[in-house]
Amino acid sequence: MEIGRECQAEIDAATETVEGGRDVRVIRVIQRNASDSYSGYPDDASSSLNFMMEGTAVPAIMNSPQFMNIISTDLIGTCQSVSLVKFTESQFDQSRIYGLVDGSVSPLRCTLMPVETQSSEGAD
Repeated sequence: MEIGRECQAEIDAATETVEGGRDVRVIRVIQRNASDSYSGYPDDASSSLNFMMEGTAVPAIMNSPQFMNIISTDLIGTCQSVSLVKFTESQFDQSRIYGLVDGSVSPLRCTLMPVETQSSEGAD
């Protein structure tokens, strides 16, 4: 999964927007396969971006869905292979996820699938 110049410029702009005028630092932006995070992603947009952040203003960003939605919409609109953007507070590993759903960018809710357990009772 290679990032093009236009997409990299949008990632850089998003990083500047997140960090701009507040005590937040984007430690790194991680690109992954979107299937690692959610199902139903578009076949032609199989990448995700994870903005790892630290600083005292991270909670303000994490509590601003409109701010994160705007950044995610810009990234997904520019980066043709990206369908998911994740914002992660590195110290406590809390995340907010935005993804492409039916042609629009929306917040996604993480759901955990139950783990099947196998009882040893009745085993031969």
